[in-house]
Amino acid sequence: MIKNKKAQAVVEFVLILPVILLLFLGIYQFGLVAMTKIKLAMLEREVMRFITDEEDRKKDIEKFSGEIAQKLGLDKNRLKITQKENGVNTKESQKESNSKFSLSQLGPLNTFTGVEIVLVYELNFLPAFSAMTGRDSIKIQTQLVTASGGNFVFKIKESILKAGDEIKKIIFPDNELDKKLQMEMQK
Repeated sequence: MIKNKKAQAVVEFVLILPVILLLFLGIYQFGLVAMTKIKLAMLEREVMRFITDEEDRKKDIEKFSGEIAQKLGLDKNRLKITQKENGVNTKESQKESNSKFSLSQLGPLNTFTGVEIVLVYELNFLPAFSAMTGRDSIKIQTQLVTASGGNFVFKIKESILKAGDEIKKIIFPDNELDKKLQMEMQK
């Protein structure tokens, strides 16, 4: 048993101090990431409003989003915007998109007529987390989809019509629905 209780308390405090500091730094870093995600969602809403007002404004998205990002407290130099129309990049300089999801991967949705915009913001880690993870930053990504003209529009393909016919056959076997419709039309 230790006779000097003050020395024991100091030793215990010194042992637990790094864990407590790491816990507080983790909470702070998580708060920074969460706040940046919220700011990016606010930027996403403003960009959506901007491009749905008028179709010819699509070319000014980068300038507009940079201005709004600064107003929200984000560094516009760390913000990257990739714009795709019908699943194809519209800017050759931004071919290397960080997007893992694309409408063109969704079968019938690959005929989507609108614009897909990916916003990526690179947030620096605190030095302690940078040392622990071996990475200097984290990329926070958000994605918005709109149609030219403002409404969400899809082209109907033959495969969708065939799927509807198959569902109708499952729900109404033996063409019961068609028979009922013919009887109603004869009346």
